[in-house]
Amino acid sequence: MPELIRDGRYDADGTRLAPPGAALPFQTVETVNESARERKVAAERLGFTD
Repeated sequence: MPELIRDGRYDADGTRLAPPGAALPFQTVETVNESARERKVAAERLGFTD
């Protein structure tokens, strides 16, 4: 099977190197566990009505 050779794939000794990785930022995801009834009560308490 043929192999694609590119610069940076092997070091000077011929040992294969890992591909370079990208530094990606992580996003924080927050979940809130509340029921529709709790949201409605909190909204009414704050003066929001449907």
